[in-house]
Amino acid sequence: GKTNDYNAGGVWARKGPNVYFRDRMKAQMRFTEQRRSVLRMAQKWPECRRHLIEKKANGDAVLDTLRRPMAEHETRAPEDSIGVPGLVAVEPRGSKVARAETAALYFETGNVFLPHPDIAPWVLDYIAELCSFPASDNDDEVDQTSQALSDIMRYGAPTAAEYDALLGIASSVPSR
Repeated sequence: GKTNDYNAGGVWARKGPNVYFRDRMKAQMRFTEQRRSVLRMAQKWPECRRHLIEKKANGDAVLDTLRRPMAEHETRAPEDSIGVPGLVAVEPRGSKVARAETAALYFETGNVFLPHPDIAPWVLDYIAELCSFPASDNDDEVDQTSQALSDIMRYGAPTAAEYDALLGIASSVPSR
């Protein structure tokens, strides 16, 4: 690809009709760095149950090596022998502009919440990239946003009880 291509990913959560952008990564990365970046995000956010990977460029290889952890003789770092559950291969459908327009509806209706720049300074660059699309040089944030919003609105997010179960917290539902 172009030398200015980036990889972007985000952590999104849904509560009712609202979606919250919790965290993100964006960098120019080679395959090994892409794989490790997905691992780091999965370890930082263990409550995430779906990890979307676009099946373009290195996406297939990242999916393959994270579904099947590397053998010990293939590893360079301890994290290379770790896999990630819940990987979802994403095949973008329709034009990028059409996908962005669909995602924009969630922003326009006030259902997407971004972190304040004081706690997430990267949010200003994120907003600038979204607002300059499709005329910007980079559209990686547009891709990850449209894919995340489409997925989370289709498949939802864990309920409070599911989050508690994921974190090993006793349920507050009374027993019968």
